[in-house]
Amino acid sequence: MQMGVDISFEDFLNQLKLDFPIYIDSLCNKLTKPTLFLKRHVKDIRTNVYAIKVATIWEANTYIQFIFDLYATTSYCTSYLTKIDKTITNKFQTIIKKCENENVDANLRVRKLGIFLKNAQ
Repeated sequence: MQMGVDISFEDFLNQLKLDFPIYIDSLCNKLTKPTLFLKRHVKDIRTNVYAIKVATIWEANTYIQFIFDLYATTSYCTSYLTKIDKTITNKFQTIIKKCENENVDANLRVRKLGIFLKNAQ
């Protein structure tokens, strides 16, 4: 199927040689948790979930996910907030190597790392 072609949903199913119940069974076959499917045009088949007002105001790509599982949400937020930024890791390594070369004591090393982290935020 060509991307961006504006056809009806019925024509879409015909091209796939599917009827509606088989299409729904195909979508639900591997689902293990509650899932929301948004109604959209066939031409938007590869478009992320979006809210038109959010996209207009934000003027950038957004990826909206609907929350059905509190534990998964908490886990996602925790891992996102605690992820290590690669540039910070590289800068930490540079500071540590410089301190080792200059024989800086442990207290001053920790202080230098803390100052960098404070200023990076």
